[in-house]
Amino acid sequence: MTPSIRRAALVLFGVLAVAVVVWNLVPQVPAGSSHAPAPTYTSPPPAAATVAGNPVPSQPAQSALREYAIEVEELQGLPPDVVPGTRLELWVTWERAAGGAPKLQKLMANASLARVVPSLTPQGPTTAILGIPVHRMPDLLYADGYGRLSVTVVP
Repeated sequence: MTPSIRRAALVLFGVLAVAVVVWNLVPQVPAGSSHAPAPTYTSPPPAAATVAGNPVPSQPAQSALREYAIEVEELQGLPPDVVPGTRLELWVTWERAAGGAPKLQKLMANASLARVVPSLTPQGPTTAILGIPVHRMPDLLYADGYGRLSVTVVP
């Protein structure tokens, strides 16, 4: 078998392998169906409210928040007497490379304290459970991983 035939066979095998993988990953539409399958939801979609037959614009639902747990010791600026439901602004401090001054940046202005969970063990950490808008969760995960978080209480 010549080297050029061997290369052509390897390329053909690679193309077939990619085609099989793509075929298995793409959802199949039944024959005779003119549209893609309906999307599935993790929670039921909100129902539109009506007043005297007129639709009322819906307010952001509580399900638009997700809870995020962080140790109170890692969350600088949280007062010890804070109560659940307190509105918070989240800030992140980024360390600059090459000895530059740290940069302080406002991460989000609409977080809230859901609850404070006491330590389960004598030396364990106390945990703050924050209510975070779903669309801001990736920003918080990145900031918690690569920066230092702090909060201020919104009056």
